[in-house]
Amino acid sequence: MPTGGRSALMGNTGIVFARDGSAPFLNPATLVWIQDTRVAFSVNFYSLSFHSLDDFHDPRGTARRTFGGDSSATYVQPRVDAIPSTFCLFFTLKDIERKKVRPLDAIEEVPQRVPQKLATCFGTTERRLLSATAREFVAGTGANRTTRTATFSDRYDRVHIGPSYSAILGERLSVGASLHLVRSDPAYSFNAHTVAGPTGFQSSYAVSTAAESYDLALLAGATYVLDRFTTLGLAVQPPTLHIGGTARATQHSLIAEGEGNRSEILVGRGDFTAPLPFRVGMGLGVAMPRVRIELNTTVFLPQRTAFASTYTATRQSAQNGRGSSDDLEARVVERSNTVVDSSVGAEYQATKSISVLGGFATAFDASPPLNQASFGQIRTSRDNRALLTLGLGSYAGGSELFLGMQLSHSWGQALAIDSYRDPNDAIFVRAESYAATLIIAGSTSTQALRRTVEELRKPKPAPNAPPGVVREPGPPKQETIPPVTPPPETPTKPLPK
Repeated sequence: MPTGGRSALMGNTGIVFARDGSAPFLNPATLVWIQDTRVAFSVNFYSLSFHSLDDFHDPRGTARRTFGGDSSATYVQPRVDAIPSTFCLFFTLKDIERKKVRPLDAIEEVPQRVPQKLATCFGTTERRLLSATAREFVAGTGANRTTRTATFSDRYDRVHIGPSYSAILGERLSVGASLHLVRSDPAYSFNAHTVAGPTGFQSSYAVSTAAESYDLALLAGATYVLDRFTTLGLAVQPPTLHIGGTARATQHSLIAEGEGNRSEILVGRGDFTAPLPFRVGMGLGVAMPRVRIELNTTVFLPQRTAFASTYTATRQSAQNGRGSSDDLEARVVERSNTVVDSSVGAEYQATKSISVLGGFATAFDASPPLNQASFGQIRTSRDNRALLTLGLGSYAGGSELFLGMQLSHSWGQALAIDSYRDPNDAIFVRAESYAATLIIAGSTSTQALRRTVEELRKPKPAPNAPPGVVREPGPPKQETIPPVTPPPETPTKPLPK
């Protein structure tokens, strides 16, 4: 998920040179590069994605062999999102604000740092949304025909909120830490309905899962300035502390053919945990008079328990007019593998107020290949991504504005329902997508906001007045109405005799 403005358009880098809303989530030690009290935000305003799911309607090829036709699914998914992906407030601590930090080697290219910095942030660091509505599959002719409809939604969000702090130790070393409350919120639903063949085979399958987990996460970081051009960065996130979580899952299946029919419903509730992985990020940054380049590498260590759900479930079945029910316990544990993600970004200062930014990054999925789905499973898709970013930055009056585009290609797996098997079951098919996301981000200092308010409060120049003469505000003029005078009386002449 892109965070910040400059960092997002520089290929999601920021372990060394983050100076926006990405700093608390990538490396809090970089907060000291932010000069004054600021407000920063970023919005992934609009995205357009093209998705392709192989054999989505017929994963095992049963209908294709019987009825023919193409069972793959392709669709376009637009999305508008005006809610900020990050929103941060940065503060320079007052009690030490007057202390001076000497610039290293008196080199102008090295930005001035502040002794200590405090921030409070809200940010969506992970987001996945894959959905399709009213997807149909029709194949065959006459009585030997099949019709299938399917709708699904696969969503996953991870939101951070909390404070961050950074300080300078010596002339070259900066350290920082973020302590965030993290909410992981996966939700999934899928339903498919099928009628096939002259025998009137019917099947319906619906499954849904929703969960939320709350964890306390610590991110510690450091930066070290080697020389006038080169800076190193390090960020470490240890295992998180689980606070609590809940999970809910439902599943319904119906098979009918001829005079026989069978239906089953599963309903479960329980606990859910989604700890963040142990990660180590390293960065190398080079700052020159007009060019800034950064290279990041992040290692995510394996997890025996990436997601864990424990359900107390009720199962009720009906077959050919007879019903039964029972209670059961279910536990689903999903693990993750080691992955290494890399990113590189650059910013070129074309003029004093305009810069060009770009970058490239990879984001590999840590989950192992998905084979068979089970009741209450959280992970229903996996995707590896490669992304390219390009944008412009504007600097004026203590404010910054960034506008750019992120282009991505992802490949992996997605869940599909085999409606032609008795009983129906969920398996995984190959998925591929292309996406373009419009990124708008910016930041401004409280001094700039104060100046803007003062400009708005200044008295306006009087109309048709010489330069330098302003109209002083005063009480509104009241319109006076002149008195109405009656017309003069004309003398009357006596009537003649």
